[in-house]
Order: sequence, then structure tokens, then C-alpha cells
Amino acid sequence: MIVAGVLIEGLLAVALVKSGRGLLALPMLLVALVMGLVVLVERLVVTDREQIEEVLDGVTAALMANDLEGVLRHIDPAAAGMRAQVRAAVSEARITDARIYDLQVEVDHHARPPVAQADFTGRVKGNYRGQGPAAGEGMLLRRFTVDFHLVDGHWRMTGYEDRGPLGGHREE
Repeated sequence: MIVAGVLIEGLLAVALVKSGRGLLALPMLLVALVMGLVVLVERLVVTDREQIEEVLDGVTAALMANDLEGVLRHIDPAAAGMRAQVRAAVSEARITDARIYDLQVEVDHHARPPVAQADFTGRVKGNYRGQGPAAGEGMLLRRFTVDFHLVDGHWRMTGYEDRGPLGGHREE
């Protein structure tokens, strides 16, 4: 819409200059108002996908801050299994970087409560303090599917599936 509005404004500006008719300023003003309204609506309306992306951004920020409670805030309190798994994994790590790539979100508004599923590639760098072969510094690059449901107007994670490392990538 913005590109179309800018093009229309440009054409109207050329027509105004060539014709010298001040009357063309009115359509230019209307196009500018419509473009402003479109931008305002886009900023004010937050879609479910955008809300879920914000949750995942909050999780990655909390992971990079090594803030376990910050991560747990995004998990439904009723999802005790997921909370325990995350608590165990995060408490054994010092994370230096966390990123999400290739995010795809599907929302089912017909379910009660509404549910969603996010599929993405996650990359986590850090130092694992546990014992065994996984201990030490490294990077995980894996595919995840995370389940969500809508609770009191907020999307909360309820479960996840670690779908394993990406083909062709090795974990350090």
C-alpha cells in the first residue's frame, strides 16, 4: 500500500507541476491521509502471528540474558513437563547467543482456546556446564516445533518438539 501510495503521489505531483492546477493538491492530500491511516492501522493491529513472534523474541532475549524466570514467564504454568525440561536445560548452560530463523506460524482459531504452532530453526551458542560429552562450549542448530494456546489474551507455550539437527550441519 505504501509503495502504491508513493507512486500515486509522484504521478499526482508530476501532473500538478505540468498542469499548474492547484486542484490536484486535494487528491494528493487524500492519498497522503489514506497512507497515514494504513500505517496507523498496521501499527495498532497486532496479529496472532506477530504476538507469537514477540513471545519467541522474548524467549531468545531471556535466554541471552541467562534469565530462567524470563523464559518460564512465556510458558503456561499448567505445562509442568515443559517447564521442568526448560528449567533443567537452561540452568546447566551459560548462553551467549540465541536466534530464531525461518519462523512459520499456524493458528487455529476454531479450537477453544485458540491454539497455534510455531515451526522454526533455533541456534543457541554457549557453554554447557553439565558432565559428559555435551559439556563445554559449542553451538546447537536445530529445528523446533512449539505449541501455544491463548490464555487471557496472551499466547503461552505449552509444549515443544526438538526435531533434531539440520541436515548438513554439525553441532559443536
